[in-house]
Amino acid sequence: MILSVLRRIFGVMSTWPRWLVMSLSISMIAALGVLDYVTGTELNIAVLFIVPIVPATWILGTRWTAPLALLAGGAMFVANYVAGVQYASPLIPLWNIGSRFVVFMVVSQVVAYLHRTAVYAESLAQTDALTGIGNVRFFREAAAREIARAQRYGHPFTVAFIDVDDFKRINDVFGHEAGDRTLRALGQALAANVRKSDLVARIGGDEFVVLLPMMPARHSEPFLGMLRERLRRQLEDAPAPLTCSIGVVTFETPPASVDEALKLADERRHVAKQAGKDTIRHSVVPRPPSRTVAAPALVGSRA
Repeated sequence: MILSVLRRIFGVMSTWPRWLVMSLSISMIAALGVLDYVTGTELNIAVLFIVPIVPATWILGTRWTAPLALLAGGAMFVANYVAGVQYASPLIPLWNIGSRFVVFMVVSQVVAYLHRTAVYAESLAQTDALTGIGNVRFFREAAAREIARAQRYGHPFTVAFIDVDDFKRINDVFGHEAGDRTLRALGQALAANVRKSDLVARIGGDEFVVLLPMMPARHSEPFLGMLRERLRRQLEDAPAPLTCSIGVVTFETPPASVDEALKLADERRHVAKQAGKDTIRHSVVPRPPSRTVAAPALVGSRA
């Protein structure tokens, strides 16, 4: 529970400029130094200096921990010095600074480990185990963000639903291991032949989906036609000739949900299958002619 809350907080902070995160951490250390002086020697607030070190380690990495740990130890030393604390030996304040530095470094390593674990767990949760590309959860989260951006800024985007033609025959004739190799090769080929901004995911069986942000209708079909040809050439070593049926929908008006986007793209994929396979069928959800239009209809369908 606590880790989940911290991840949400640090997730927001990670969108800030790096200099802002560092400035905030330094400011907090300075404020805690003043608080340490005001509260006097009876109240030990050394543990509070961990607070600014934790987000800096999580967001900026462990290379910033040592400077901040030294700064925190120095702030406590200055607070005690200004307060007139006397030591039996000049080595005592050095020991205090050093011991606190070690504690802060240990805490930072624990935080860094938790961060790596959280990132790895998130990656596993969004990765298809067979192909190594995104899974359906990965696609749904990315598509939801793209729909929100489209609703805000009004830019188009395209969803392509890709289905391997007669894939069952590969499994039946050559075995499931050959089928798995084919799916892995297809996933890797898809990922290698799209733009850096595009997202590729396997959503089940031999079905893949590609999210193309900022892709208008006039560019989407030529792009996916080129992608289909590249997939065909790169998968010539598959156990059997490999073709794909692709259903494409360009959203000039964003859909109400990810499910709606998938449903419309899947419908076009079915049309491509019925048209003889190894083809692309494309539709456009146009911009409404006026604000009074409640829901757009599919136009420009190639059947």
